[in-house]
Amino acid sequence: METAVQTDRPTERIERIISAINDSDISSIKSVVGSIIRLINDPKSTAKDLKEIISIDPPLTAKILRVSNSSFYAAQTQIDDVGKAIVWVGFNTVRELALRQKACELFDKDEAIEGYRRSELWAYSVATAHFAKMIYRREFGKQGDSIYSAGLLHKIGLIAEEQFLRKAFTKVLHIANVQGHHLTKIERKVFGFDHALLGKEIALNWHLPDEIVNCIAYHANPFEAPEEYFEMAAIMYISAIQCHFAQIGYYRATLFDDDLYTRCLDALGLEQDALNLIIQEGQLEIAEMLEKGAL
Repeated sequence: METAVQTDRPTERIERIISAINDSDISSIKSVVGSIIRLINDPKSTAKDLKEIISIDPPLTAKILRVSNSSFYAAQTQIDDVGKAIVWVGFNTVRELALRQKACELFDKDEAIEGYRRSELWAYSVATAHFAKMIYRREFGKQGDSIYSAGLLHKIGLIAEEQFLRKAFTKVLHIANVQGHHLTKIERKVFGFDHALLGKEIALNWHLPDEIVNCIAYHANPFEAPEEYFEMAAIMYISAIQCHFAQIGYYRATLFDDDLYTRCLDALGLEQDALNLIIQEGQLEIAEMLEKGAL
């Protein structure tokens, strides 16, 4: 895989990575994550559908029951069944819990590489997803389920680079740190592509909805997104930059460009003061979930 980085065309390298992902332990995550996202996007989905998806995955079932019994949800009696969790915690919340707990498995390895850790990338991804959902709901009156899903997964390309192009990925991080350039620029030079493009191809391979595919693809350059996906991509970028401002997790994963940020705010009609209030509340919610075992 490493030598392929030097000799193959970018499209061939990406195809090799996709093939490696499909032959790895990530493939089991792919199946469940894809099923949960399809359920989230299906207005006809039921609690029975959700229970069936969770129940075929014993580790996921255990995680859902553990979180459902946390002090955050304050269950009055022991929840020992996924069906009971759905009743007590709520159908929409358990969908979100299931997606978050399964996506978290992508970030399990936690070796430090040039200042990068998967646990820090996970903290950043969860915060970005949470902020994006809050902005969507508060400012646009939309449910925000898809943007939450996209937020959790929008750096999947970075994880794939780390896992399947390890030596070259370490080189990218080192050059970015030493030269002070953003890693996207170095990725393109070393790999011939960046993690947003790779993430897009992974999302396509996983048959994720088009809005999630495009949000992952254009989260760092929303104005290049097709018009119908601009709003979602721009909110994702704005949410990621809030992590930059608050220094949450591996916030360096998304480049802060003051001009791009301002253009996104203007295009969406958002005010920084309003965002500050949303982000402050979001940080308190995340802190409470961490404290009470809900994350």
